[in-house]
Amino acid sequence: MPRQQELFGDFEREAPPAIPGLRYLPQYISQHYHDELLNVIDGQPWETGLTRRVQQYGWRYDYDNYTINPSDYLGPLPSWGKEIAERLVKEKHFTEEPDQLIVNEYIPGQGISGHRDKRCFGETVASLSLGSQCMMDFYRGSVQRSPETALLLEPNSMLILDAEARTQWGHGIKARKSDLVQGVRVLRTRRVSLTLRTVVARIRDDSIEQRIAKLKLAEDFCRTTPGLEDFTEPISRRIRKIHRKPEPKTIDQYSMNDQQIEEMVSRVRQEWQQEVRDLLRIGTIIRAEGIETSGFDATLAGYFMPFD
Repeated sequence: MPRQQELFGDFEREAPPAIPGLRYLPQYISQHYHDELLNVIDGQPWETGLTRRVQQYGWRYDYDNYTINPSDYLGPLPSWGKEIAERLVKEKHFTEEPDQLIVNEYIPGQGISGHRDKRCFGETVASLSLGSQCMMDFYRGSVQRSPETALLLEPNSMLILDAEARTQWGHGIKARKSDLVQGVRVLRTRRVSLTLRTVVARIRDDSIEQRIAKLKLAEDFCRTTPGLEDFTEPISRRIRKIHRKPEPKTIDQYSMNDQQIEEMVSRVRQEWQQEVRDLLRIGTIIRAEGIETSGFDATLAGYFMPFD
């Protein structure tokens, strides 16, 4: 793939739009890092339910209802995503570490409608561009109007939106196969973007309660299921670690007593009681918490064979 300076060497980079809270950081990553990152991303599974392919990490965004639910926690960001998230905090672009990452793939002719990121996300949004350049439009107020200004997003660049740029301006990418850059028509190629955000504390808080409840259910199940006893202690350690975790709240600040936790466990169990096979979700819970699951699925599948 051509390097950024080869693609844009004939163009003088224009100043980004004067929108409060918009920061554009060209050459945020090196070309070597770019190529390695894109290679890692392409080795992960893609979701194909939208008009474009996506990958989601940390939390699953509900595209049908435009929100995130407490039950949509997917686990920690992968190491390559966490590395970028930590850098954003270190450079003071975020006040807390991003915990949600969406990877979007755009092939020539694809785009994304004008929008403002929903309120389930925090006050800052960051987007890293890989692959092709593209022109991003910005809308003051309603995204139904014509865009007021635009910015060329170059490969390897980082776009930060907060303050007015986050709350009062919409942004989008026209679905087309080329962009007009300083009077010159530049063809698009494949572009991959990494959007990093924080999930608002209200959703995270509820999720921690559910995580504890589901892990307690998994702990009880493994303790009483032949062949799964060895998983009890790793799950117990994970529960204790979540109890001690200072973000976003400690378990004491929740004022969750044993009875409340048992009630939560009961609600989780009721959600699953229609189908015995739904208990296989325990494996998903354990994996999301980073607990080694080697042999777990096979043992659990064997346990449920009588129900076939």
